[in-house]
Amino acid sequence: MNNTCPEERFEAIDILKAASLDRYKMLMASIVPRPIAFVSTLNDQDKANLAPFSNFMLISSSRAIMAFSVGSPTGNDRLAKDTLNHIRKRGEYVINLAPDTLASQVQACAEDCPPEVSEADKVGLTMIASHVIKTPRIAECTIQYECKLEDIRQYGEAHLVVGYAVYAHARKGLVRDFKIDPREYAPLARIGGRVYCKLGDLINV
Repeated sequence: MNNTCPEERFEAIDILKAASLDRYKMLMASIVPRPIAFVSTLNDQDKANLAPFSNFMLISSSRAIMAFSVGSPTGNDRLAKDTLNHIRKRGEYVINLAPDTLASQVQACAEDCPPEVSEADKVGLTMIASHVIKTPRIAECTIQYECKLEDIRQYGEAHLVVGYAVYAHARKGLVRDFKIDPREYAPLARIGGRVYCKLGDLINV
């Protein structure tokens, strides 16, 4: 039996006074696992750009609104990722949801790449046409959402991109009565750094 006072079992951490990098490491390591928005956009030459973002969430199912966070080293728009610049100009993008078999490709697309280089060509992914928007989607991804931009807001060093899905695509047989078996879906999730994870044991309560 543990007779320790509950407070004594915890270490108090002044997170706001921690160094920026230390704060980042703790937050990213504790808020896990995170689903990945593998975002495709188009550059000025109509070439596909791919980038993964693990700070990603569903905001509203009634309007199919999703959001992901795009960080930049200083919060300066000039240094923001190509993805953010493309979305601002085009007002559209695709959120591709990757299966756990694409971990290496997802990580490779997270590396810095010249704006004129297509990550899809670099890692051998296949781009296919969307139905409503011009931006293509990733054929190897299990589910894809064609999205239009709703809003972009800056919080600290990051920009929150909020958009709504105008069309969805799923691998044949995966969606049954609008339900998805997570084990069959086998989504890729991120822990931190170059560490990703697969779906583990399911707990029914």
